[in-house]
Amino acid sequence: MNADLRGRFDLHETALRGARSLFEASVSVERDEWRRYVAELDPAHRLPDLRGIGFLFLLPLYQEKAVLDTVEQSPAALLGWVYAPFLVEDLLRTVPNIDELPISFRIHDANQPRNEALLYTPSSPPAAPIHKPTFTATHSFAIGGQRCSSAWSFPSPAPAAAR
Repeated sequence: MNADLRGRFDLHETALRGARSLFEASVSVERDEWRRYVAELDPAHRLPDLRGIGFLFLLPLYQEKAVLDTVEQSPAALLGWVYAPFLVEDLLRTVPNIDELPISFRIHDANQPRNEALLYTPSSPPAAPIHKPTFTATHSFAIGGQRCSSAWSFPSPAPAAAR
């Protein structure tokens, strides 16, 4: 599942890098050029979870051939930002069989894996009643340069009396 999730994040990042490349390769991106780029990207079919309010991928767009050796040089060379919003629940729906699994899933800022650094937790409970987790896995990954940590808990079945 982590590989499927990572693959979805990678698709979003690739689309975002493509948008940045379009701007970097052009003196001025006209509306028609942008529309053609988006039409070719075909987000409704290839990236159906890329929409609305949710996580926001941001990538800076710098002046061509700008020197970015120091922190001070970045703001002076910054032209703007390209971004891609998406809803995590929509992204997770693209992971095969995720709705059928009795799992608990959370994403934290990897530097602070506590509730105050919680980036995502499902709005609805797992498919099956939770009794006590028998297996927990944590995986670290980067999203747009930010270190994140996912925590997956697979609960044991509820006792027969609780069913």
